[in-house]
This record gives sequence, structure tokens and C-alpha cells, in this order.
Amino acid sequence: MLSSGPGNRKRSKFADSISSLWLFLIGLGLAMTYFLHDPSITVWIFLFLAAASLGIVIWSNREVPDWNFGDGIITGVAVLLASVLAYTAAAVWPNSGDEYGYLYLADTLLRRRFYNPAPPAPGLFDFFWIGMHDGRSASEYPPGWPAFLTVFRALHIHQLANPALVGALGLLLSACLKRLEVRPETRLPLLAMALLCPFTIFNGASLFSHLLASVATVGICYLQIRDDVDPTFWRKVGIGASMSVLLVTRQDSFLIVAAVFVIDRLAFRRLNVISDAVAFALGGLSITIAWFLYNWGLQATLS
Repeated sequence: MLSSGPGNRKRSKFADSISSLWLFLIGLGLAMTYFLHDPSITVWIFLFLAAASLGIVIWSNREVPDWNFGDGIITGVAVLLASVLAYTAAAVWPNSGDEYGYLYLADTLLRRRFYNPAPPAPGLFDFFWIGMHDGRSASEYPPGWPAFLTVFRALHIHQLANPALVGALGLLLSACLKRLEVRPETRLPLLAMALLCPFTIFNGASLFSHLLASVATVGICYLQIRDDVDPTFWRKVGIGASMSVLLVTRQDSFLIVAAVFVIDRLAFRRLNVISDAVAFALGGLSITIAWFLYNWGLQATLS
């Protein structure tokens, strides 16, 4: 006969949470099979599974031991999956014009220049997001992600650039959830839902810029959570630096995050918004100036 003690109840609640995670992941995979036939079906199935899964997690209120190694296991599995996929399929060679544009600019920056000579037969080398003008060829993408990619490209391990960001994303998400005192039976499934979903794994195995933008965004959240408890000048500088990384990586993401951030500062911190703005500006100054110099140099050479 099974015991009904507190230990078994804790394990039962944790099992419910983990079951909700598998419901979400397996169901999402099944939902994607409908995507090519009717994308709206995929969206509705995804929303239903997400709501059902999170509902089970939220209602799992019993305490379980705070297994610190659980966060590391989930993050490690996500990094491993992204790395294996990157080296076996996704990032072996650019699979789209976007990825080639990023890699093209990374190689250009490695040669300490903003543009390359145009190919002898431009019509045969007409790529998306690579512009040609007056005998010169340059990427049309912002330089944030390619600049980060150059470090890994120089070491001939550019396939690991995004898997490394998957690890950073896991660490930051785990830190945010712990700072917010989210219970482990809720924290671990939520962390797994974020790190083991198709968006994270497939972007982690690609050469796209989404994960750098995600890490910058979650970095802003982490620094703000800590600054709310213990305000410091340097955390605000860090927020400004993270915001500038987002600016030079994906402008669309920057506009959304910056708008929400500004509204939050004006709505809840009106007395400190001006003094805080100095620290934010100082943090983002160097990267933003470098971005303007890059744009100025590119315009000067291609005009």
C-alpha cells in the first residue's frame, strides 16, 4: 500500500508539473504537423497546450526540495541539443540569406573592413541582404550579432556561438526566477518550457540573431530585478549596455523592450527617471557610438 506522507505528496505534485511539461512539448510537436495545412490550427493547439500546461504547474502548490542542480541539468540538455543539431545540420552551412548575411559581415569585420570588393559577375552573386554599389559589396544587417559572431568565427567554432547563448539564457532565466522566489516545482518546468521549446533549440543551432537579443532582454530583466531590491549605479549602467546590445542586434526588439521599459520608469519611478537616465546613457554610450561610426563609415564608402 502506497504511503500518503508529505514526501509522496511532494513527489506527486512535482510529477504533475513535469507531466505538464511533456504535454506541452509533445503536443507542440504534434501541432506543428498541421502547420503546412492550416497554420491557424497550429496556433490554437499551441495556445491550448500552453494554457493547460501552465495551469497544471500553477496549481502544483506543494513544496518540493529546491534541487539546485535541476536548473543546470535543464540548461545543459538545451545546450547539448542545440550543439548537436548545429554540428550535424543547422549551422554547418548558412541555410538562408539571413544567415549568410550575418556570416558575410562577420568575415568582413574579421578583415577589419566594412565592405568587400563586388564580385566580377554581380548577377551571379546576388544575395538577399547584401547590397552592391559602385564596385563594393556590404551586408545590410546591423553589426551587433556579426560582431559577436566574429569571436567564434576567428576560433573556427562559429557553430557554438548560439549554443553558448542558450547557456547564458538558461543561467539568466534561472537567476530571475530564483530572485522572484518562484518555487522549484514551478520554476523548473517553466525553465524547461523556455529552453527546450523549438524556438530556443532551433535558433540555438542556427546562425540567426534572435538568441543574442533574447539574452540582452533577459539580462535587462535580471539587472532590474536586482536593482529594485538594492539600487546601484553600476546595475543601471549594465541595463544601458544591455539595451545598446539589443539596439545593434535587432531594432524591432529594441523598440518593443525600450517602450515597455520607458513606460515602467515613467509610471513607477518618476522621481528618479532623470538621474537614472544618466547611468543608462553611460552604459550604452560606447556601443551606440561604435554603431553610429559603423553606419557613418559604411555610408561614406558606399555613397
